[in-house]
Amino acid sequence: MLDLGLDFLDIDWEYPVEGGNDSHPVPHHPDDIKNYVLLLSAIRDEFKTLPWKAELSVASPAGPDKYRHWDFTAICGQLDFINIMTYDLAGSWSKYTDHQANLYEDPNHPPGAKYSTHNAVQDYIKGGCPSDKIVLGIPAYGRSFEGSNGLYSNFTKPTKGSWVSGNDGKGVWDYKVLPLPGATEIYDEKLGATYSYDPTSKIFTSYEGPKSLAQKLDYIKQYNLGGTMFWSGDADAKSGSPRSLIAQVYNTFGRDNMAFEDNNLNYPTSQYANIRAGAVTSAVPITSSPDAPVTTVAPVTSAVPVTSSPDAPVTTVAPVTSAVPVTSSPDSPVTTVAPVTSAVPTTSSPDAPVTTVASVTSAVPVTSSPDAPVTTVASVTSADPVTSSPVTSAVHVTCSSYPPVTSSTAPWTSSAVPETTPVEPVTTGATPAPTGGPITNPLETSAPTTTAAAGDQCKGNKNVCFWPFTGQTVDHSQANCKLFTSFIWCP
Repeated sequence: MLDLGLDFLDIDWEYPVEGGNDSHPVPHHPDDIKNYVLLLSAIRDEFKTLPWKAELSVASPAGPDKYRHWDFTAICGQLDFINIMTYDLAGSWSKYTDHQANLYEDPNHPPGAKYSTHNAVQDYIKGGCPSDKIVLGIPAYGRSFEGSNGLYSNFTKPTKGSWVSGNDGKGVWDYKVLPLPGATEIYDEKLGATYSYDPTSKIFTSYEGPKSLAQKLDYIKQYNLGGTMFWSGDADAKSGSPRSLIAQVYNTFGRDNMAFEDNNLNYPTSQYANIRAGAVTSAVPITSSPDAPVTTVAPVTSAVPVTSSPDAPVTTVAPVTSAVPVTSSPDSPVTTVAPVTSAVPTTSSPDAPVTTVASVTSAVPVTSSPDAPVTTVASVTSADPVTSSPVTSAVHVTCSSYPPVTSSTAPWTSSAVPETTPVEPVTTGATPAPTGGPITNPLETSAPTTTAAAGDQCKGNKNVCFWPFTGQTVDHSQANCKLFTSFIWCP
């Protein structure tokens, strides 16, 4: 961070306890959540030593089978934002064609995995994560299924796509080329989902569209969520296009509802001359505690949408860093001070390939007219791809304040692998009441314990930290080894 001139860090671990594999070099084990919290806490402690505010966020799963072990209260307590990857809910790994980013669960969904954005968000809130830290992931790409007969149909493996390098890129199309030529775009208001289908080519493609995005932006207001993030910004419609998703977010919320904040940045120790040259001569410390809110609106602690007229004005509260109070006139100028946080997402499906993505410093459209050209400022600062998908920028737009809501919803249904023949597509209809609801409390993680190793557990290893689960020695001192319940110290 100090070398590259960054003021944020985003962790993309896919996923603690449930991800990785059972052997070196990407193991997973039951201690992952406890250690994840310790990692975030250690990073937060380091941030406190910086002379400026640094933000910490993580990319998190939208599938309950991936977050069932998460200690939401402990994890969210260390974060400024938690970016839920509410996309890749379906793809080439699925049993049949399906929506990849639907807002609500389909009550007529065939047996099997029934993912939805709403269910994930409500589980996070009920698990103890403040609503104003939750950021919705929006896909600026589509996932296609070839040889299909429409929604909930069998399909053949994809062979085409915008990201054609390797198997992971097949079937993935930049949003800016969607719908594909010959396809008809369909918006399912009941589910908050967009897809297209071409009966000639038999290609079904699931993606985010302007109408389904508008529904999600209303949802963000209803639950006082923290905002949106996009994967990825460069795949959005061209600047000035009425279909630009990023511009739609900006135009919907307006500049007054963006989370802007001043920050004093200073990188005198950077190895790069241009970073050092941009450093200020002095820096005023800014608290980097995750509990220092940007706004004065309390987070949502339980969940049910607030119903209101679409034409009714939204009452907002100015951020604490605002230079001039927000006025009641929609045409009155408002001066605010600045942050735009950045984001990171990758894939979120339990079975989707894991990727590592580029970080960006900021990206915000600067126009307010839907038809005016949109200028985005996106500076890619690092990239470390581990799959064949191209490295592209991500965009993260956070919101300041919306009225909190209070109440609860019905329980959600857990996911499972499809077991029966897919059914016919559902018909569109009015948006139903949300169907998500409470989950059981996250599994409690025990405090670190000191472990003693029996001779047969050490398998001949002496004076070393050993991991019986994998049969590997671990480069830890005796004191550090005893901090991990999965490791044992072999005397």
